[in-house]
Amino acid sequence: MRSIPSYKSDSEIIVDDFAHADENDTYIEGKQLVLDAVKAGKHPKVITPYTGTNSRDCSLVCLCGLRSHNMCPKRALNAAFGIIEINTGDGLKDIEYGDTVKLSKSKTIHFRVTVANTAEALWLNAEDSSSDKGSVSLILDVNGTKKVISIPHQVENNTTCMIDFTVLTIIADTAEASLRMTSLGGCDFGEVFKFHLIH
Repeated sequence: MRSIPSYKSDSEIIVDDFAHADENDTYIEGKQLVLDAVKAGKHPKVITPYTGTNSRDCSLVCLCGLRSHNMCPKRALNAAFGIIEINTGDGLKDIEYGDTVKLSKSKTIHFRVTVANTAEALWLNAEDSSSDKGSVSLILDVNGTKKVISIPHQVENNTTCMIDFTVLTIIADTAEASLRMTSLGGCDFGEVFKFHLIH
């Protein structure tokens, strides 16, 4: 199009990507709402229901009516891991999903984790949240022992943050380890980064 006509909306239609979409992500009900509005002479603005929400107040209820514990609530909260670096005593080194990391004789392990907010809700850190519930943290799980690391600042959707932290060497021989983002007291996010630690 050489020119796009101006468009001023006079109404809003909320289209829920789960409630209104079928398994092919075709917005059957949402399409009908828009069609009915246009037939009635309206100029609708279509929005999603999570705009303006944060990790404390966004919905934690799935369509089945049950509270979500291990799944992302309506895609309002989710994350994607970027570069994961570990320093076991000889400098930071990138690791990939499933890698085996050999620990040095150092008593500490330094992590530098880059993670993106890929959904629609603002992530609140512990300092800016009115309570621990709903603040977003990184969970390091080593053989079932979990360490909670709060994000350093609030993270808008479609942006990334870097989390630096150090832990004591916490295994005697080998361990299964994972990194996962979570809304404390709310739900775990979808993506999990798994790796192995050995002495």
